[in-house]
Amino acid sequence: MAERLNIVVPVKGLHDGKSRLSGVLADDERVELNRFLVERTLDLIETVFPNSHRWIVSPDPAIQKIARLSGTGFIPQSGAGLNEGLAEAAAAVAPVRTVYVAADLPELSAENIIELAHVPGIAIAPDERASGTNALSLPLPDSIGFGFGPGSLSVHKENAAATGLMVEIVKRPGLMFDLDTKDDLSRLEGWR
Repeated sequence: MAERLNIVVPVKGLHDGKSRLSGVLADDERVELNRFLVERTLDLIETVFPNSHRWIVSPDPAIQKIARLSGTGFIPQSGAGLNEGLAEAAAAVAPVRTVYVAADLPELSAENIIELAHVPGIAIAPDERASGTNALSLPLPDSIGFGFGPGSLSVHKENAAATGLMVEIVKRPGLMFDLDTKDDLSRLEGWR
């Protein structure tokens, strides 16, 4: 296992996350879904890498309680948006291998996290549509600029290529399936 490792999980918030499902789920159901996804992700990370530096970055103070209960550090996000939050996290964590992984990957496995932690260069995990990015593994927290949003896979590949480091595209079901749509909900296991 990696001796020194940061694992950073960005979380939009319990009430703000999964807003695209607001037509399908009531507000309290979305809150519970977000809580389920975050807690599942943190439990998995702790099981796989109990001695890693585990972090959540979020603008939502309610997430801090979840982080504390799981023994995970909390970075309060002051900027707006995912890229700004990740840049704040990159500036706050130790200068070692850093894995950034989305909290909305219901099929994320121990093997997925282990693989990301042991990539020698830069790893980019695309979504199922091969347009977005669901995880990054970087030799240092700020090895590349963050470009999450529409078309982020291309942005991250370009940013990674500019470093001159080896770049690996990691395509694994547990890293590719992110929960975004009503149809995705039908694939979700373990949540009512």
